[in-house]
Amino acid sequence: IEQDIIALKEAKPISLSALTATKEAYSALSTNGKGLVRNFNDLKALETLYKEALNVVKLINELDTEVRDFAKKTVSAQTAYEKLTLASKEVVDNKKKLDELLPFAQVMNDIDAIRATAKDFKVQLEAATAKYKTLATTNPVKPEDPKKDYVAAATYRLVTEYGPKLAAHQGTADRAKAMEDKIEALKSKSGQIFMNDLKIVSDEYKKLDST
Repeated sequence: IEQDIIALKEAKPISLSALTATKEAYSALSTNGKGLVRNFNDLKALETLYKEALNVVKLINELDTEVRDFAKKTVSAQTAYEKLTLASKEVVDNKKKLDELLPFAQVMNDIDAIRATAKDFKVQLEAATAKYKTLATTNPVKPEDPKKDYVAAATYRLVTEYGPKLAAHQGTADRAKAMEDKIEALKSKSGQIFMNDLKIVSDEYKKLDST
C-alpha cells in the first residue's frame, strides 16, 4: 500500500479509481496493519485534494440501470460533474460510463414528464419520440450482467418500460388528431346530415374526454 500511495503521488494525472482502490485496501487492514503504513497522511491528503472528484467517481460507479430512480441519479451525477473545476473534471476516469448512460436517463425523464393535458403535449411527445428512436433497438435482450453491460441494460429498460409509455401517449395524440379531423369535416356539412354527424362526433368527444 505504501508503494501504491507513492505511485499515486507521482502519477500525472492521478487515477481516482486507483486512489479509491488504495483507500479501500487500507481500510481493509487490521489496526496494527494500518499503523505500519507510514505514508497514510499522503493518502489522506490526496483524498482531501480530490474530494469532490472522488464523490463524482463514486456516483458514476454506483449508477445502476435497474434501480427505480436510475434516471434521477444519472442526471444528478452529471450535475455534480459539471460543478467540478476543469482540473478535477480531467481526472474523473469513469466519465465514459456517465456519457453513455446520460442520454437514456434524459429520454426516460422526458417521457415521464409528458402530460396529455399540457399545452405543449405534442411538442413534448415529438421531442421525446425523436430521442427515443436514436437509442431504442428492436427486441433488445436483457444482459446477463446488467452492471457490466450497462448500455445494453439501459436499452432493454428503455424499450420494455418506456416504450409502452411512449406508445400510450402517441395513442392519445392519434385519437385527438382523429377527433380534430372529424370536427373539421363538420364544416362541409349542413342540414340533417350535419346534425346527425354533430351528435356522433359530440358523443365520441365526450368519451375521449373521459379517458
